[in-house]
Amino acid sequence: MLQKMGHEVSREPQITFPDKQYRQVNNFKAEEQMAFISHTLNAIKKLYSSGKYESTAWDQKGVDKFMNDLYRQTSELDQCVKSMKTRLSKSVKRVNKKMSLHFKFLKNYLKREEYSASGWEDIRTVVLAHLHRLDTTLSIQ
Repeated sequence: MLQKMGHEVSREPQITFPDKQYRQVNNFKAEEQMAFISHTLNAIKKLYSSGKYESTAWDQKGVDKFMNDLYRQTSELDQCVKSMKTRLSKSVKRVNKKMSLHFKFLKNYLKREEYSASGWEDIRTVVLAHLHRLDTTLSIQ
């Protein structure tokens, strides 16, 4: 869904992808990976919850479907993580903290770009990369 929303952008985004954190997650136990996935999906949900994408040419029905799917996934995954009652290791907490900082940067980037279409397009590209990486995270083990 997110892939269909985008358009070509003529400039390089000024956003660094957190590859190092994803490499570290590959060494986590499955329960810790699920906690990381939950944390990251919630950060994506929070980023898009601003609703300030009027400047984009995105189809509102597509955005609504993406957000509904994201809310459903985070809700179900949060319940799953909560039921595991796994104590997170320091490394998981450290990676989650760095991801929180990454998403805070994304939020501030959008503000600096004044929620412009090109700013949202940069964010969409990065979030799409996150979703691809998250999709392969649990399947690596």
